Amino acid sequence: QRLEEVFEQAVWRQPSVVLLDDLDHVTGAATSPEHEHGPEAVLRQHIAQSLRDLVDEMVVRSSLVALMVTAQSEHALHQTLTAVQGSHFFQCFCNIQTPDQVGLWSSI
Repeated sequence: QRLEEVFEQAVWRQPSVVLLDDLDHVTGAATSPEHEHGPEAVLRQHIAQSLRDLVDEMVVRSSLVALMVTAQSEHALHQTLTAVQGSHFFQCFCNIQTPDQVGLWSSI
């Protein structure tokens, strides 16, 4: 329900950007075969499918809303969001390396 509210606000205020930080924490891929059918996996599947449905609805409405997501990797996300099923949910993936200590100090 909260996701619906966020996307409704984004559509109302378009053009806009929705940022979902650490999406893999709520829609993460199963880490082992035993975890694929447990209650947590069902919840993650439900959230991933709900997100996909919301974005599909925005596309149909020709909304000017961009979706940006952070995650540890594309493989950490639920397959509902990364599998190609007629269309790509994400247009691209960008791998940003965590800076080392030297990189952190040079940016200050």
